[in-house]
Amino acid sequence: MRTMVSCSLLIMAMVLTHAVAGGDDKSHRKAAETLLIVMDIPQSLPTLAEQVLEGQLKQHPQLVPQRDVMQRFLHKYLNWASLKEETITVYTQEFTE
Repeated sequence: MRTMVSCSLLIMAMVLTHAVAGGDDKSHRKAAETLLIVMDIPQSLPTLAEQVLEGQLKQHPQLVPQRDVMQRFLHKYLNWASLKEETITVYTQEFTE
C-alpha cells in the first residue's frame, strides 16, 4: 500500500512539474515575442532584406542581372512570418524571462 501511494505521488509530481514547466515555456515564448515586437523586428525585416541585397550586389556586381530573383527570394524567406518561431526560440534559449 505504501509503495502504491509513493508511486502515485511520484507520478503526480512528474505530471505537475511538466504542466508547470509548459506554462513557463508558454509565458517565456510570449515574453520573447513581445520583446521582438517592441524592438520593431517585424517591420525592420524588409529593410534588412534590402540592405542584404545591396551589400551582395556591391560585393558581387556580376549578380546585378539577378537582382529581381534575389529580391523575391529575400522577401520570401527574410520576413516575420518565416522567421518568427525560430527567432522566438533563439531568444528563449539565450535570455530568461
